[in-house]
Amino acid sequence: MTETEELNRFRCLGSDGRLLIVVNYQFFETVRTESGIRKRPGAIRLELENGEAVRHISATCFEVIGTGELLTVDPGGDDYEGRAEDTSRIPLCRHEELAERENRMGQREKARQ
Repeated sequence: MTETEELNRFRCLGSDGRLLIVVNYQFFETVRTESGIRKRPGAIRLELENGEAVRHISATCFEVIGTGELLTVDPGGDDYEGRAEDTSRIPLCRHEELAERENRMGQREKARQ
């Protein structure tokens, strides 16, 4: 049986300054083994509270996949329970890893000039 568990939430600001909450879910499969019932962790899913899919871009940025809107993690959200979570623990997809690497290379080139 496949289940979903909420891992954490991130308070973010949209490009127009509105508050949006990104929710980090993980899928689990419950299986019966010789040693008993076990929960096997699976894929992670990021979405807004309204269910729109979100992509992790960097430690301080998410992207709403359907619209391309960039969301910035709110640095002043200390009163929000999920604010202390570290977004760097969310794995990046291969495309995002390559984009991040290109950005770092571009920053190094600019620093040399």
